[in-house]
Amino acid sequence: MKVLFEQSGYSFQNLGDWAMLQVAVARVQWALPGTTCTVVALHDAPLERCVPSARLLPLETRDALVFAGFLLGRYPRIARVIRHFARGQLRAFSSVLGKLDIVRRGGMATLYAEALAEMGAADAVVSSGGGFITDVFPGMVEGVLGTLEVAQRLGKPTAMFGQGLGPLDDAFLRHEAASVLPRLQVLALREPLSSARIARSLGVPSDRLLVTGDDATELAFELQSPNLGSGIAYNLRLAGYSGVDSHLSRQVGASVAAFAESVNSRLLVLPIDVAEGADWECTWRSLGVHEPGPCPVTKPEDAIQIAGQCRLTVTGSYHAGVFSLAQGVPVVGLVRSPYYADKFRGLKALYPDGCEWIDLSAPDATKLLFEAMGRLFSSAPQVRQDLLDRSYDLVNRSRDAYAQFFLTVADGAIR
Repeated sequence: MKVLFEQSGYSFQNLGDWAMLQVAVARVQWALPGTTCTVVALHDAPLERCVPSARLLPLETRDALVFAGFLLGRYPRIARVIRHFARGQLRAFSSVLGKLDIVRRGGMATLYAEALAEMGAADAVVSSGGGFITDVFPGMVEGVLGTLEVAQRLGKPTAMFGQGLGPLDDAFLRHEAASVLPRLQVLALREPLSSARIARSLGVPSDRLLVTGDDATELAFELQSPNLGSGIAYNLRLAGYSGVDSHLSRQVGASVAAFAESVNSRLLVLPIDVAEGADWECTWRSLGVHEPGPCPVTKPEDAIQIAGQCRLTVTGSYHAGVFSLAQGVPVVGLVRSPYYADKFRGLKALYPDGCEWIDLSAPDATKLLFEAMGRLFSSAPQVRQDLLDRSYDLVNRSRDAYAQFFLTVADGAIR
């Protein structure tokens, strides 16, 4: 069997994206030994180190198929018409490309044909987990859904696992999603609130919709520390989509540092986005440290180990929360954008006694943060087993979703 994987971290610099893909590929190869897994990623991404059993389909090759029409990028309406024609009349468009000298010299026709052949050889095309079906990442929406749409037009079984949807208000992106998501055989969501509401509004049939939690839960659950730690893990995400700026970060950092001192706990920085030390440096700067040295965290297991040493995690990154809750460590989420509000509301719905989130735009945000840290730090020993039990349940739900899809594919029941 051959499976083509779309994913959410083409460069493997986000440890949450990496963990979700790692779990997804491992599950397929465990359930169906001998399966060849091909992963869309940047041509120079360290796929061999991150998912050593997988083959590479370069993102540039995928783009030639999914974004056909990019030569008219200055005229988006015309380009979209061409893309839809390219996806619907795949082989005819390939022939047209081969006759256009400007495209032939640029190599697009060859890349298009290679991507089409890869897609045609696959027995199933799926997406591992992510939070990219949102107005925040329009290119990701068009790219991943474009891959799945081409697969559906070729008659391939398709599924998406561990998905967080929204906010999704852009009319064009909603149209793209409504064209693809209802035709999936399985849409597994990582939270039951905004994602489920959006999926239903797009017409996804209820019998194809599952709530399974985040796929990275399994990796952290399996690597859990045997005992509750004593430290406090801290992550701050500075990005346009997080809404957190340097001034606010210093206020948050001062509050977290003061709380850690008040309970005599060691503060551990927990980076998830390790691109050029992004989370590492931003989090340390919020604590007043401007030259923290190189980031020692290079793979998901490193981040999971840090979370396992702690009694509480305070984080602006969603996956720092997932890595912690999966090990029975309570979480305070830091929120200042609709995108992250949806993420942490969803986590709280899955772990009601072990997760709180603070709206950093509130006038008394630092006071509320200090109080939330106190509550969860105090209750951590009492809620630990409940968090582990809930994580175990989510892991099994997620495994069942994969098994339901791939065993059916293997039996040839999906046509």
